Parts: sequence; structure tokens; C-alpha cells
Amino acid sequence: MEILLLMLAAIVFGGAVGSLIVLLRQKRQVQEDTALNAAAEAQWEALVAKLLAGINETFRDTSKHLREQSEADLGQRQKAIEGLVKPLQETLDKTERQIREIEKERKQDQGSLKEQLEQVSHGQRLLQTETSRLAQALKNPQVRGNWGEMTLRRTAELAGMIEHCDFEEQPKAGGAGNNGGRLRPDMIVHLPNDRRVVVDA
Repeated sequence: MEILLLMLAAIVFGGAVGSLIVLLRQKRQVQEDTALNAAAEAQWEALVAKLLAGINETFRDTSKHLREQSEADLGQRQKAIEGLVKPLQETLDKTERQIREIEKERKQDQGSLKEQLEQVSHGQRLLQTETSRLAQALKNPQVRGNWGEMTLRRTAELAGMIEHCDFEEQPKAGGAGNNGGRLRPDMIVHLPNDRRVVVDA
């Protein structure tokens, strides 16, 4: 469109210049042939001034139109560029928000994992301490015997037996021991048909 307008302006300008040249030649020829009076000279100058004013106005209108057209084209191009850039900007903003959320979750997970590791480490230290105490306690025969009796009682209870019905703890049993006294087992389990099992933990 701009090229067509420029070509049109060039044609108009060329025609105007050609007309001016023809008029100048005619003037020169008229001056050579006859002497023009002052009125004819003034009319000639008015005609040339009118022609130049028309050329100036044509160029002014053409340049104004071209400027308006280029501004409109520039506005359309800016809108087209904004239409291309806006989705990219929205995608970048969305990606940035997601990255911030992921980073926040990662920090929270890292803090939770650190806390859990500290709890596991604390539990392991407690377990080591209690294991060491248990090992020390089991070196004492009295404690070892008590622990064995307690474990035996829990085993019987987990098996569904009831004290004084299915078993008795540390009853006196008949028979002589090594020291000449009566035997004292840790447990006697009562079975059907008056049978009994003597258990020593």
C-alpha cells in the first residue's frame, strides 16, 4: 500500500514538474516572440504559484496519509507482538510460581526428614542405653531369674492361659532339691486328666 502511494505521489510530482517545464518553455517562447505586458506577467506568476501550491498540498496530503498509514501499521504490529508475547509471559509466570511452590515443599520435606532422622537417632541412642542396662542387669543372677519368670508369665498369658486356672507361678512342689529343701519351679501348667508340666525358666 505504501509503495502504491509513493508511486502515485511520484507520478503526480512528475506530472506537475512536466507541466511546469512546459509552461516555462511556453513562457520563454512567448517572451521571445512577443513582449508580455505587466498584466500577463502577473497572471503567469499567479498560475505558477497556484501550480506550486497544488504540488505542495499534494505532497503534504500524501506524506500525512503515509504517516497515518505507517502509524496504524505500527500499532497493528505492536498488538500482534503483544499477542505473541503475552502467552509466553503468562507461561513464564506460571512456571515461576510452580518452581517456588516446589522449592517450598522441598524445604518442608527436608525439614521433616531432618526431624525424623533426629528422632530415629535419639531412639537408637535410647535403645543402645537400655540394651546396655539390660545386658548389665542380666549379668546379675537374681535379675536374670526375675526377667526369665516375667517372660514365662507373658508367654503363658499370650497363649491364652489364665493364672490359678491353667497355671500357677512358683508353687511348692514335692521332692527334694540339692539343698535338701522342697523344689520351687517357676511355673506348673495344669493339663487335662490331672496332668501337670513343671517349667523352670
